[in-house]
Amino acid sequence: MPSFAVIPNQKFILSGQVVTFRKRARDLEQTYVFEDDNGLPCTLSHAEFAKARAENRLRDWSPVSTASRGNGEVVKRARVTFESACERDRFMAERANEYILEWTRDRSVPRTARSLNLLCQRVHERRAARAEVEKRHEPKCMSGSRLVQLIRRWRNGGEVIDAVVPQTEHRGNYVHRLSATVRDVMWEATDDIYLVLHGTKVAGLHREIVKRVKFLNRSRPPELRITPPSYDAVLRHAGSICAFTRVFCREGAQAARQQFRLVQGSWHTTHANQVWEIDDTRADIMCLSEDGKTVIGRPWLTLVIDRHTRMIMSFVLSFSPPDTETALEAVRLAILPKDCFPGLPDGYAVLWLASNRPDVIHVDHGKAYNSAAFKAGVARMGIRHETMPLLKAWMKGTVERAIGTLTREVFHTTPGTTYSKTLERQDGDAAPELLAEATLLDVREKLVHWLVNDYSRRHHRGIDNTPLRLWMHSIEHHEQRVPLTREAVEVATSLSVGRMVRNGGIVVDKLRYLTAEGLGMEMLAKSREDREVLVRRDPSDLTVIKFLDARVTDPEREDWHTATICKEHMAKVKGRTLEEYRLAKTMRVLNPEKFGDDSEGWEATYEAVGVELHRKAGSRLGRDRVAAEASHQRIMRQTKEIVERERRVAEPRQQHQDLLEQVEEALGIPAEAPTSNASAAPPLNSPPAVEDDMDELRRLHGLGARPRDEETE
Repeated sequence: MPSFAVIPNQKFILSGQVVTFRKRARDLEQTYVFEDDNGLPCTLSHAEFAKARAENRLRDWSPVSTASRGNGEVVKRARVTFESACERDRFMAERANEYILEWTRDRSVPRTARSLNLLCQRVHERRAARAEVEKRHEPKCMSGSRLVQLIRRWRNGGEVIDAVVPQTEHRGNYVHRLSATVRDVMWEATDDIYLVLHGTKVAGLHREIVKRVKFLNRSRPPELRITPPSYDAVLRHAGSICAFTRVFCREGAQAARQQFRLVQGSWHTTHANQVWEIDDTRADIMCLSEDGKTVIGRPWLTLVIDRHTRMIMSFVLSFSPPDTETALEAVRLAILPKDCFPGLPDGYAVLWLASNRPDVIHVDHGKAYNSAAFKAGVARMGIRHETMPLLKAWMKGTVERAIGTLTREVFHTTPGTTYSKTLERQDGDAAPELLAEATLLDVREKLVHWLVNDYSRRHHRGIDNTPLRLWMHSIEHHEQRVPLTREAVEVATSLSVGRMVRNGGIVVDKLRYLTAEGLGMEMLAKSREDREVLVRRDPSDLTVIKFLDARVTDPEREDWHTATICKEHMAKVKGRTLEEYRLAKTMRVLNPEKFGDDSEGWEATYEAVGVELHRKAGSRLGRDRVAAEASHQRIMRQTKEIVERERRVAEPRQQHQDLLEQVEEALGIPAEAPTSNASAAPPLNSPPAVEDDMDELRRLHGLGARPRDEETE
């Protein structure tokens, strides 16, 4: 039996008495429950309701408009008139009507926001003076755009005050425009083909719903058939589904957890030096060598930060990619007092108070932080090593945010920055290689100054305090671990490798080191194990190493001995770093005919190493910038030639001369001095090649001409 669509709390007049519809009873006769002004219930069955409507004994209390949608009649929201509106709505209608009548007195005023602003101001002043006399509140002046809307509504509604009455009486009493049967069909199709793994799209869901509705209409008489929903209705239906549910059902549980994960980590800290985080990144800046002319490239930054206080413990800037030695060096500088920090200006060690060792250090899945040497080094100092889960960078978000802040405020404000995105560069900026003016020491000094004087004394929202103040408070109120001696920290953070004492010395990277203690171990050794030693060295000084008997396991009995490189190998490594030596050794192995295989010729090898490092610094990004600039110059030249051609053909001459000047000004080409007719102009139909432009720009920037082979020529 069809039912009547009646809105709850809708008022009717039943036999001359005002009644309010409350609900529909759950029975077979679909009884309608009404309530009069005194709260007494009144019920009507479906047949009685239809009979009362037919006899005009049940009438609407306010005019309503109905529309036939779906499986029955759906009543739209009743419009509130000026007589049936509340006191506040009447006041707002009268106020809007006064603004509109002011416009009707002079309809020559255009109906635009700018033209009606003066009119609104005039009406507001008059109403404000009246409100002051009547001692009531007057809302602020109506804007011109709002008055445009009210005038349009007033004209479309018959130019009566009822058209501008706020319709707030039944707000919130939403009724579906689709019948319950159609909604049930939509949800069934959604569960079957949409909310499944790799389910169909909204268009496919709409086709399936239409198909099911047509199948349902086959068994129904014509008067009871339902109309299929439109595509927009199905789109709104799909959009109403919970986003997590949609992703979980269509893409899987892992995709839903990844997309709707918690940003905050799961570790809660209570004091300083409880959890440290370490990470590295490529710095967004080009650095020069010590001579101030040669571009070396972009350095690498390794940063250590305390999670609880946001205090940066240490950092390492180097041109070598992050490895175990760099990670251990960053931990060593973080634990020791800052008077041992290299290149620290005078007085900054007192201001940078971060030191001591943590309980836990959190790392990502980088090879440098999960190597056996790094784990052994931190374990030797009593620090627990924890690797964060894969693809969950937010669990180590403190150091990630610190690196982002450092990059924006230090690297991006220094000449020679590459920026994080190429779109951040200004149109007139040259390549970063050409703007670079800072060496690695300059960048390190600027970073230390920013860290000590700005970052540590700045208020952070995450901790609602400054890192320095929170660090001092935490150190005073929480017990700290007993600090390690400097020698113990240096021993633990030195990269150690196992070697064997042979022929009175120790060989490391084909370099022989001699010592009296090693000779004694070799002479007294009874087995192979008695000659094994643990070696550690300084990557910046390869002339000396320290070694320890591998049989010693008690830290209190450790005695590190010193070994010095032999004289025949001194020329190979004196004044060289480990990175330079390894690269030179590789070049000599691959090019024996050029450098030879004897102990001589290392100076020429190191010169070739410098050339190789400089060649690596000229990255593909720099070459691409040169090519792009050459192409830009070529396009501007061609445009200038086209305008010049039009100037020669067309008349009068002065008009096209002005056009040429406008194009040159738009393209940013400086005005050229007038030349004599003897200088021949380049041919218009034969512009120079892109390669020639690139070579010219490279020579201009000091990069040298690009080599070409015969096949390319």
